[in-house]
Amino acid sequence: MKLCDELETDNPVTQHDLGRIDKLVASDIFLKALGNRSREVPLPDGFPIQTNILLIGELMTCQAVYDLQEPWPYQYFTGIIEDGVPGYEYVSYEEYARIRKLFLTSKTLDELGEKISILIDERYERYGIREFLFEKASKQTKQNIIVEECRIPVPDIVDCILPNAIHGMLGYLVETAYLGGIEKSLVYKRFYDAFQTGGIPCGWIGPLPENGGDPKECLQLLHYGNRGNRESGDSIPNKRSAKGTGLVS
Repeated sequence: MKLCDELETDNPVTQHDLGRIDKLVASDIFLKALGNRSREVPLPDGFPIQTNILLIGELMTCQAVYDLQEPWPYQYFTGIIEDGVPGYEYVSYEEYARIRKLFLTSKTLDELGEKISILIDERYERYGIREFLFEKASKQTKQNIIVEECRIPVPDIVDCILPNAIHGMLGYLVETAYLGGIEKSLVYKRFYDAFQTGGIPCGWIGPLPENGGDPKECLQLLHYGNRGNRESGDSIPNKRSAKGTGLVS
């Protein structure tokens, strides 16, 4: 299935990036590391891995973390998703208005959203993602979370939070293609790289990007791929960190 085949542009960079996105979502590996065929996918190097379902729900949605004493153990991930899209540093307001009028119209974005929803549902079914994640959650004896009020029921995480986050990131990835290109946004370049592994971005542990947070170090990856000889374990955030990053060594 293609998302961007009906989207138009007069910019070669955007055209190239829309093709990259279509190739990504049409690939066999897209979301494969979240389901019953995850063992066919190697665990990628260079990403902090998370597999604890309750912790992932917290990392992706909790704003109450800001009630804790700094340094915060993680950042509000929805803010990272929204703020990672390039602003007007690469495309002027006038050019963005032109793009919205010609290419990213309400009708076009609605149609894109419908395609993304169908794509996610298809991958959930193809790889048995819902059943797989429920089984993983039932077997996890170590369900650490940081902020107790951010404890979310597993069905809400699996059926709502994860697909909604995937939907949002893909939509913003398309918008990023129009606003200077994927390579111009360090956050969305890393999101794109994360999706290429078969997993999905699932949190941000460390300083905000505008405060020096490196996406290669801070972006967390939900991935159940084949670990090979690696030791299992999540990058569990702590409430304190001597370096102020919230990472646990």
